[in-house]
Amino acid sequence: AALDGSRFSLAGARGQVVFVNFWATWCPPCRDEMPSMVALGQDLAARYPGQFRMVAVTVDEDLAAVREYFAAPPFAGPPAGLAVPHDADQSVTRAYYTQARGFAPDIKFPETYIVDKAGRLVAYVVGPRNWSGPVARVFLESLIRS
Repeated sequence: AALDGSRFSLAGARGQVVFVNFWATWCPPCRDEMPSMVALGQDLAARYPGQFRMVAVTVDEDLAAVREYFAAPPFAGPPAGLAVPHDADQSVTRAYYTQARGFAPDIKFPETYIVDKAGRLVAYVVGPRNWSGPVARVFLESLIRS
């Protein structure tokens, strides 16, 4: 279940470009990249209604830490438009990491996966990024428009 109690499924997001980030509150680089990531996601969702989805899969053991993180600045509660599924046992995380590489790597955070409208994994990014630059936006917009 997600932070808001909902469930997210990739199959249910077919027809949308999906940005899937794996993170944890105990990971400083994850915390550092989250504000620029959320801003990018909100902007793309507003520009392309129904065509883009941002998902931040938390591997925190307890969702209370995630709620506390989003309650603090620069956020004032869970960001609008951001799905925050909970993967406490890291089974979903392990599946993504393995699918991208063809083998099971040591799991490190954060990592981001881009899934196209057909549900295919088309890119992944290892480590944190400042998502406010033009490269990610241009790439994501090209997938949305295709």
